[in-house]
Amino acid sequence: MIELWAVPFILIIVALVVFIIVDALSIFILATAVLVLATVLVPVAAIPVLVLLTIILILVVAILTIITNSLIFTIIPIIALLIFHVIVELGSMRSINLPIQNLVQVHSVHIQHL
Repeated sequence: MIELWAVPFILIIVALVVFIIVDALSIFILATAVLVLATVLVPVAAIPVLVLLTIILILVVAILTIITNSLIFTIIPIIALLIFHVIVELGSMRSINLPIQNLVQVHSVHIQHL
């Protein structure tokens, strides 16, 4: 079972792994597009199609990178901080409730002795 306090850290680690994978895939897509453009550049008729394909691939990679960057650096840390805040609040509520529970138990034991 995962401890509650570890959830924000696990979220951030998972986000970083996803970020690394998506960035690696985007670099792979760009490298493939450039390789295809360089190797199949011989037929003159195919040049506009390959240039268009490369531009589309670069735009897709840019959009993927923007989405993952926004997820990694804004949304996921905010969610992790909110979870951490809830955990801290739950911990402080427990520490407030425990003395009250102890006091009630002491009074009930004291009343039973009377």
